Amino acid sequence: MAYNPDTSVKEMLEEHEGERPSSQRRTGVMLCYPFEEKRLKRWNVDVLIQPKYDGERCRALIYNKTVTLLSSEGNVITSVPHINKALLETGMNEIELDGELYAHGLPFEEIHSRVSRKVNLHPDYEQIQYHIFDTISNEAQVTRLLELTKYAFNPDILRVVETYRSDNGDTQNIMLWLEQFQKQGYEGIIVRHPLATYKRSRSTLIMKFKPRKKDSYKILGYEEERDIYGQPKGRLGALICISNDGGTFKVGSGFTAEQRQNYWNVKENLIGRIVVVKYQHLTPGRNVPRFPVFAEVKRGKDNAKS
Repeated sequence: MAYNPDTSVKEMLEEHEGERPSSQRRTGVMLCYPFEEKRLKRWNVDVLIQPKYDGERCRALIYNKTVTLLSSEGNVITSVPHINKALLETGMNEIELDGELYAHGLPFEEIHSRVSRKVNLHPDYEQIQYHIFDTISNEAQVTRLLELTKYAFNPDILRVVETYRSDNGDTQNIMLWLEQFQKQGYEGIIVRHPLATYKRSRSTLIMKFKPRKKDSYKILGYEEERDIYGQPKGRLGALICISNDGGTFKVGSGFTAEQRQNYWNVKENLIGRIVVVKYQHLTPGRNVPRFPVFAEVKRGKDNAKS
């Protein structure tokens, strides 16, 4: 179904009745591009930051005291009736929501198994919550999020994804948010342009950073962490690493406070050892990880991979 901001929720429902989308194709939702610093700089605005969930994408169409839940492929979801009921109880009407069916701590495979059932509800289906991260309209992103503050949600079933502001698209600040979200058990970060309208396709005004690739690199050195005033904090700030191609880079995200202190106490022993980092892609030309995230330091000293 092509996006038309003037289409009512009722018309969307009527149009959906005749749809038979492919199970392999996402439809009706806005999709992200991978995070790119150059795109962030072009935006040149204070961006909106949200944690990235590893759940089942779900649109909620609410019209005439009826709730229809749709997967990102356009299939009707009937396996979480407590969510339909909770949405009706909010008093919302003529509105379309975008979010994820999710339970913090459950792996995606388990969430999908419960949500995708067509018969016989899973015994623990009520553990699944609906985490709402957007409303679908032609308003600006920040206005759409403010729309959600008008309603009272049952926090045991419905939750609005927390949204934060990052000053002027500062990449280092965004990486700090990524580190914080990952410590809390989320898989990555979503970066939104505050003035973006909803687009039912891939949008250049929303980006995701989700470290997926993993490789090993040799540690050349280290840097001490410093506070906002530039004063040393007496713990690890970053590891300086080298690839097999000779490119050097720093790994400063992904450490716990305990790891920063413990590694700093044995910092000289880290040189020559192998660190495993997660990243989204390699930097063109230099062939080193872009925005690497610490995973682990291997035992002993062996050859790094690239």
